[in-house]
Amino acid sequence: MDKSLFWLTRLCDRLRQDPLPVIPYVGPVGGYLHDRPSPALEIVFVLSGTLKDVQVGELKRDIGTNEAALLNQHFGVQSPRSPGAKSWALLIDVTREPLFAPLVEKPLLHAFPVSHPDRLLTALRNVAA
Repeated sequence: MDKSLFWLTRLCDRLRQDPLPVIPYVGPVGGYLHDRPSPALEIVFVLSGTLKDVQVGELKRDIGTNEAALLNQHFGVQSPRSPGAKSWALLIDVTREPLFAPLVEKPLLHAFPVSHPDRLLTALRNVAA
């Protein structure tokens, strides 16, 4: 959890600065993940069900309802279809962000509970709009 807090804090600090980093995608991703390696930092938020066997590099875990996960796509992101799972994702391109350079060195996959899921979904929808 300490590593997640560290990167989330760093990400929040960066999002408060101008110009904003490139956000290649924000929106629903359904019941599975299939992302090729890319320079993106991703937050996945599961609204319902469970995303099974989410894998980043050699790291693998399930992400359940009202959990969010912070992961890097530098190693690709995969999960099999998880019927009934509904989720959203926010991708942030960190290519030109020196603060995030360590994320290319090893996989990152940390999940944590979201205590106010309605607030997070509202924030994601606002970014999407």
